[in-house]
Amino acid sequence: MIRIYDFNAVSDEEIFHRSEDAFNVQDAVTEIIANVKAQKDAALFAYTEKFDKIKLNSLQVSEQEIAEAFAGSDPDFIRIMHDAAANIEAYHQNQVRQGFEIQKDGGIVLGQKITPLAKVGIYVPGGTAAYPSTVLMDSIPAKIAGCSEICITTPPSADGKVNPVILAAAKIAGVDRIFKTGGAQAIAALAYGTETIPRVDKIVGPGNAFVAEAKKQLPELADYIDGIDPHICTSVTISTLHGCPPEEIESIASYLITEKKLHTLVKCNPTILGYDFARKRLDEAGF
Repeated sequence: MIRIYDFNAVSDEEIFHRSEDAFNVQDAVTEIIANVKAQKDAALFAYTEKFDKIKLNSLQVSEQEIAEAFAGSDPDFIRIMHDAAANIEAYHQNQVRQGFEIQKDGGIVLGQKITPLAKVGIYVPGGTAAYPSTVLMDSIPAKIAGCSEICITTPPSADGKVNPVILAAAKIAGVDRIFKTGGAQAIAALAYGTETIPRVDKIVGPGNAFVAEAKKQLPELADYIDGIDPHICTSVTISTLHGCPPEEIESIASYLITEKKLHTLVKCNPTILGYDFARKRLDEAGF
């Protein structure tokens, strides 16, 4: 039976509560961050071999890999990505802030200067599903804002490659560099920099419990709000469900439904990437 919550009667603590046993990754993430900070690329190679079961020779995706992924993509997919990119760009162009300058008597000058962040890092989930929408929705606003370098980190598959839909979306969005690393180690690499991955000024993008914990431990750089990444949209909701045990789905779904932020998932085209998985998880929780 579906439980109906009165949002005003439920405390924030109850809504955002996470099972300590299921989500107690704090110590592991702290260790990963420390190792990446100290060992840099060497730690990333080691963690990729340990967690992703692949021994890499290079962390950065080559231009050839990107070109091959783009050329091998379904033309309809490319067309849809271009259409989506155009819509996202048209929307965010209206959010661009302009500085101003006022000349006053006596040589006094007043004003405001808008300076974009120089480098931003975007975490894009990998593994059981791929989210090209995350690439577009995070990269294009950064590009419009004037960020000089946009980097993506995403875990590689068992063959050492990045999902081609991610690479194709990144090419369309104008991403500058893409790196084959995921999890908390990717967040740490973006936060501190390594021999290959630059230190960035801001980290965004959804991820599992390890990614969320790493962002929580690096609040000066990463978007992390009370345990829920602020990018609440269809693809992010799906990726959030990937990282949650069954007993946690109910509270997350209740919150999103109450906030009217889950309608795009429930009503979206069933052909969307990851829809079947997310719908199954919600059904298991009674939603």
